[in-house]
Amino acid sequence: MPVKTYEFQPVRAWRGPGVGSYTRSMSLQELIPVAQEHWHPLIVHFPIALWTLGTLAYLASLTPYFYWLRTSSLVMGALGTGAGWAAAKTGEIAANSVASSLCNKALLAEHAEHAETTLIVFSVTWGVLVLLEVLRGRFAPDRELPVLLRALISAGLLFGSVYLVSTGHKGFRLVFEEGAGVRASNTGCVSETGAR
Repeated sequence: MPVKTYEFQPVRAWRGPGVGSYTRSMSLQELIPVAQEHWHPLIVHFPIALWTLGTLAYLASLTPYFYWLRTSSLVMGALGTGAGWAAAKTGEIAANSVASSLCNKALLAEHAEHAETTLIVFSVTWGVLVLLEVLRGRFAPDRELPVLLRALISAGLLFGSVYLVSTGHKGFRLVFEEGAGVRASNTGCVSETGAR
């Protein structure tokens, strides 16, 4: 897929006394010199960090001593979900780019399936939690969510965290065992008979 280039208005740069100025157009690729398939590793670490910290903050906020973490956990969960959708889109671009260079294409499929499950679980769990907390704050600010509901949300966050670890491990294996995004061809693949 060809990379789109965008023309910007000419940039006037002053080169110092006696040198004068010049005009030059720059493309988006020149301003941000990163190939599209490399956006995924740049973005994917935001949902990992935000979902992990958001889950820990929410679980801590269930205790009376750390109730003040509740709002922070909701913000981290919501931001992590947005970043997760961006990571999913960039992951599709990266997968299309590196699929031909992989020896173990099944690992890529497993990584994509686990990532999708993680994204759905966290999107639903954080979405429901944020909605319930907003409604509770609006209509019953002095009441807590029912214990069963808090337990179900906690279970959803823990289930999503397990899948997050599994997805991250498969992504790690894609890069460090298969050379995804690093190696240009699959000439180093070893067949089942052991021949290269």
